[in-house]
Amino acid sequence: MKSKDIIFIHGWGEDSRIWEGITSHLPDYNHHFIDLGFIVEHNDSEHIIVVPDIDRAVFVTHSLGVIWALNHIPLQQFDALVAINGFGRFTDFASNNTLEILDKSLHSNIFFHMEMFWKNCNLPENMQQIYKPRLNIEALSQGLDWLGSWDECKKLQDLKARGVPVLSLGSENDLILPLEMMQAHWKDLGYDVVIKKQAGHALPVSHPKWCAEQIKRAVSTENQSKQGSAL
Repeated sequence: MKSKDIIFIHGWGEDSRIWEGITSHLPDYNHHFIDLGFIVEHNDSEHIIVVPDIDRAVFVTHSLGVIWALNHIPLQQFDALVAINGFGRFTDFASNNTLEILDKSLHSNIFFHMEMFWKNCNLPENMQQIYKPRLNIEALSQGLDWLGSWDECKKLQDLKARGVPVLSLGSENDLILPLEMMQAHWKDLGYDVVIKKQAGHALPVSHPKWCAEQIKRAVSTENQSKQGSAL
């Protein structure tokens, strides 16, 4: 049987390292990664985002990665979408003014403000130390603009209308996306949120096995949907 393709897209202030724990629990799938250039080896502000040349795949996304996928990938290429600590519109959680202030703050003291953000995400200290010397301020600033301007809620509803499985995973103690706001946001879109208790915003890093189990569930739902449509 042909292996399922999964494309992973990380969030703001991260890179594809956040998926290492999850992929180790998904050995039977083909893993592909889209890196948005927030963390680079030599401060390469000219980082090119490369999208795997795959007709259809399951997209597993974290935070900003959800709206990046919806903004860039044609809906017909989604076999399923797993949105981990994600959203269709970030301005439901933070104002554009807040994002503009953060952008200005990054240019005055990038290390201080990124350390605050990572701490609020519960990102492990060892990962913070890897990221700190590799920050790409141009890409981070562009990412804040994406967060303030992209509204992909209609595309989430379009996926539902197409019968594409969409699984939203949230965290009980997410300081970036508070639980009650997350549940209200996704309820308005017609979806429930599967909640992991005693977890923060960095769910792929803190609970990779649990996330992998949920991803398998999404793939299983997608397969059942295909079988049902073929009857």
